[in-house]
Amino acid sequence: SLNPISETNTYKETFKVEGKLYDTNGVSKVKVSILNAKDNSEVVSWEKDGIDAKSQPTNNNLSEEITIGTNGKITSDGNYIIEVTVTDNVGKEVTERRSITVDRKGPTVEFKSHEDGNIITTFPITVEGTASDEGSGVNTEEGVFKLIQGSTTVESGKLNIQANGIWNGSIVGKNLTEGEYELQVTIKDKAGYDDTSAVTVEYDKALPQLIVTEPSGNSVITNGNVVIS
Repeated sequence: SLNPISETNTYKETFKVEGKLYDTNGVSKVKVSILNAKDNSEVVSWEKDGIDAKSQPTNNNLSEEITIGTNGKITSDGNYIIEVTVTDNVGKEVTERRSITVDRKGPTVEFKSHEDGNIITTFPITVEGTASDEGSGVNTEEGVFKLIQGSTTVESGKLNIQANGIWNGSIVGKNLTEGEYELQVTIKDKAGYDDTSAVTVEYDKALPQLIVTEPSGNSVITNGNVVIS
């Protein structure tokens, strides 16, 4: 039998596959496989040979620690299936599966509504963008925006985040002075990791001025040449 792996927890470093082995004919092989939950494709597998499991189950424990990371058996965030197949000495086998989620980093957050260098001439404005997370998924309740001038946050609020990761928020921008501002968005995933995306914009509310001094008002042009100054 295979002990339950906590399917409510998200793993980021290591976890253990544990269980008990028993067969009257003896166990000849235990195969552990890690499958990608998207398509059931095998990521990696390995075997534990020569296991003697003729005694009572309590004396025959399976304990396999699986590492996560660059040099681990799982290298990328995502949803996986841990599959354990036990074969006895007469060729009979049994397979058990458990599902897990691996999440070691925050979501990817991108702006779609604004870019660095954009000029804003009026408020309120709507900020929009996308967020994605290959691990635990985007937390639709954990997203905030900030409007920052220098080192001061002049406005902040909660984002509206859809299940597909599309987000938006409305910035009122009351009583702002002209100048450079940072639009900043921070969104968390379901494991608690976050990512921040920001763009720098210029607020310019004043229209350019044009004063014409020549020709004067109601002038009569007779020579066909006009100089405007």
